[in-house]
Amino acid sequence: MQAPQHPQVRQPSRIAGFTSEEPLSGNSKVTVDLKSLRWIEALPLAVLAALVRAHQANGGTGFIQVPPRYEFLQRMNLFKVIGSKLPEKFRREPEEGRFVPLREVRPGQEVQEAAMEIVNTLKVDDEDSAMVLRHCVGELVDNVGVHAMAKTPAIICAQHFPNAKRTQVAIVDAGIGFRKSFQASAVYQSLGLSDRDALKLGVAPYVTSKPIVSGDPYASGYGRLGVGLFIVSEILLRVGASCFWLLARPHCAARRPANAGE
Repeated sequence: MQAPQHPQVRQPSRIAGFTSEEPLSGNSKVTVDLKSLRWIEALPLAVLAALVRAHQANGGTGFIQVPPRYEFLQRMNLFKVIGSKLPEKFRREPEEGRFVPLREVRPGQEVQEAAMEIVNTLKVDDEDSAMVLRHCVGELVDNVGVHAMAKTPAIICAQHFPNAKRTQVAIVDAGIGFRKSFQASAVYQSLGLSDRDALKLGVAPYVTSKPIVSGDPYASGYGRLGVGLFIVSEILLRVGASCFWLLARPHCAARRPANAGE
């Protein structure tokens, strides 16, 4: 298996009116302005939810300015995840195979359940392929627990677009990020990695910021090989997916190009 090509790095736009670009301190107050929102997909919606939950976990407060029509945000469980209550004036239809609403996922059984829900949304008929994709999703969610050091769980959601014949899957955390994870490692802390360098390194083979230590569950020697994200990104790209790695603060992202789809 060959090493992956370097991800393309670009600056994404601000996420849904979340106006603070600096790390949010405890007890600070923010405003999420959605009044002009006309369209939002799974990825920015999950990023928004993760940022708000992280802000709350740090003791922060604030409020959301909702658009005139917010049924989609309700149906995707945005307000439920961030602890806001708004009256629902619509009937919820079955979501299976169409989308996966926002939810927090913790290590353990929840990971497998989330992986199954997401793969069902991808409409994969071949069971072997579905099993591989469930592993990919599980690996990405588990990676949050190992590396992110976040105060809040991973947030997932997915959305199928039948007319465009594509499905967008979001797995987001509000943890320390690739760069700080590498900085905490004795192997990489002296390299002075930028966020972009860390993103590129994070999807390279045989690279891990968490080497095996005595007493580690992986200390048998068969774990922590540093190939998790590499294998996942290779598999997804080979089935025509696009892998998009995002850092919300500071704003930067890395995207590995693909032939089609997301």
